[in-house]
Amino acid sequence: EHADIVETQRRRGTSQVEQLFADPRALVDLPEGLVVYHQMARRFEHGDKDRVTNRAFEAHMQLLPGDVVRYEHQRSSTLKVWWFSSINPRQRWLHEHAGAEGALRLELVPRRGLYISAATAHDLDLGPMDERELILPAGTVWRVVGIRDVVFSDIRDEKRVSSERIRTVLMVELHPDAPDADQALLLSYEH
Repeated sequence: EHADIVETQRRRGTSQVEQLFADPRALVDLPEGLVVYHQMARRFEHGDKDRVTNRAFEAHMQLLPGDVVRYEHQRSSTLKVWWFSSINPRQRWLHEHAGAEGALRLELVPRRGLYISAATAHDLDLGPMDERELILPAGTVWRVVGIRDVVFSDIRDEKRVSSERIRTVLMVELHPDAPDADQALLLSYEH
């Protein structure tokens, strides 16, 4: 029934996805302690979307432990740690010393989300998909609990391994009524 909304969200994002979170049949409450990932990178500025992406990237680079942030947009995240973004220029890892950092990863502990598995994508006839995507709802508030340099393999082939270092911002979702939620820094940007 909601296949068209899911497909639209996967392709370009939509406020209609909130219908899914409001549907009492949707399973959106997540197990405690689940960690998902979202990668961000600096881009060449060819248009408004690239400028918005770069502004968001720079704002995330300035975050400190204890900061509270709010996202008014839905966020796509994944259970996998590989680099999924198609970016330009190529991300600069921390160990490359090739100028300013060009990438970072958010490690998020969400309260609610809509899981889109390969099986779900097949059942909804969305085409092939193996990212194990979790769509996070709009209007979420997060506390930054740590910032770390993390080493991980960016190679999908298990027979090959790479050791890449990336700045990682660890955030835990707060209840919207948390005492400091109304003082949160807005990290949603308009085109």
